[in-house]
Amino acid sequence: MTGGVGFGRRARADPLPFLLQALAARLTARRARRVAAAASRAPWAAAAKGSAGLPKLSAADVFAASALAKLGATLLTYPLLLVKQRLQAAGRHTRADRRYKGAIDAIFRIWREDGGLPAFYSGLRAKLAQSIAAAALLMAVKEEIAAAVQGALLPGGGVPALAAAR
Repeated sequence: MTGGVGFGRRARADPLPFLLQALAARLTARRARRVAAAASRAPWAAAAKGSAGLPKLSAADVFAASALAKLGATLLTYPLLLVKQRLQAAGRHTRADRRYKGAIDAIFRIWREDGGLPAFYSGLRAKLAQSIAAAALLMAVKEEIAAAVQGALLPGGGVPALAAAR
């Protein structure tokens, strides 16, 4: 498609790739601005820097990075989780012809009987909503707690991560 024709149609049909692309672009741009700002600041900015000399990430940055990381992990591991669940669900009360002989048999039968690659991702949207939100929120809260504890233990108090985020 040329000239952006169909962009809106594709975004409405499956908005997840477009959302992720926008999230990655925003996170990259924000990080680049922070690094440039830190490089231009005076020596007193060293107190707000992380151990590698780069500015600490804000809670929003940690949330976005965690969401992207969890998305990648879930996309890679979800087919294996589906196979495991199918193997566990096929117990002794399942008809003999519906039972799987093992993991490899389950993979081939899911592929053949349920419709190829998309069958391994059935139910993925609900799992993504649950796992991405939980992981991202957990990491953002962890960073805030770590910054607060570090600020309480550092001489002079203050919470560097919170100050840098403002």
